[in-house]
Amino acid sequence: MPLQKATLLTSGIMIMAIIGSPLGGWMADRWMKKKIQARLLVPAIAALLTAVLNISAIHFFSGGPLQYGLFILGGIASSAWASSAIAVTQDVVHPGLRAISYALCVIVQNLLGSSLGPLVTGAFSDLYGIATALKIASLTALLSFVFFYLGSNYYKRDLEKVERVALIVEN
Repeated sequence: MPLQKATLLTSGIMIMAIIGSPLGGWMADRWMKKKIQARLLVPAIAALLTAVLNISAIHFFSGGPLQYGLFILGGIASSAWASSAIAVTQDVVHPGLRAISYALCVIVQNLLGSSLGPLVTGAFSDLYGIATALKIASLTALLSFVFFYLGSNYYKRDLEKVERVALIVEN
């Protein structure tokens, strides 16, 4: 496929974050009314779906609209974790540390994902080919699934430990 077309199609997948992130947050907020761990279970499920959709698209299809459709759904799932997982970084820390908590969250996400992800995937692509590199990259979503799921088992306990601070409006 020509580079220009591949770039256009890839941008279509990436723009799915506009749908995935708010959708994941909405789903977690709704589910939290019944299950407090939803803020980490939604990201776990999203990570698992991301892996399944992307690996299926790469392994079972060689181009075409069905493969691209799976990648589009994978693009939605791959960003559905963000809203609720980021909210957890605010939920389980002292209110006076929430700004630094979120700042560290963004730094780590960008250092490990946004900056290293393309370099590592590119290195694997050079060694094993693009399909294998993308499968390996998709397997990292399975690792995310495991960590989000394990974290969900501790969320309620950690939430109960957070100091409650009364907010007072000053004139």
